Amino acid sequence: MLIDSLEMSDKQRKEIVNNCAQDENNKIIKLNLDGLFNNGEALSIKTFNMKELSISALNQSLKNKDFTSVELTEYFLKRIKKYNKDLNAVITSFDEKALNSAKLADEKIATGAAPDLCGIPILHKDIFCTKGELTTCGSKMLANFVSPYNATVVENFEKSGLIVADIEVLRLHYMHTLRNWKDNCIR
Repeated sequence: MLIDSLEMSDKQRKEIVNNCAQDENNKIIKLNLDGLFNNGEALSIKTFNMKELSISALNQSLKNKDFTSVELTEYFLKRIKKYNKDLNAVITSFDEKALNSAKLADEKIATGAAPDLCGIPILHKDIFCTKGELTTCGSKMLANFVSPYNATVVENFEKSGLIVADIEVLRLHYMHTLRNWKDNCIR
């Protein structure tokens, strides 16, 4: 979306910002309206396709304040909700916890005291115990197991500032399926 006319009311500009936070191609559009409100300078538009950015690019964008950790986390949580119906890859969601962690990450980033990975949302496999959360290891035998502690890797995620958004399913039958596919399809 391009805005080529600077002749609009403040109300119209605010409406554009509210309606253009995310377009239909899952690109986040960030509008800097400071120039328009202050001295009529040109409008700057930054577009990011977050799902295609590397972790280092996401990290740099967070430090540059191109978007916030909350915006990044919300973006990926929306994608998970949209695609998990078909993929059935996520078994435990931490939406509220993830958004609270993202707010804290934004505060750390603002002070300049944030670790390198601070504010980046991640998923981890169902084999890593997460305190107070369901950890099944993809097994019916552990279907109701709630971990009383965090695995070391989960503690390291938290120390590094990574935001654990969800836990992915561990499917034990993948290796069996892969072996069958390899035996039957590759000759």
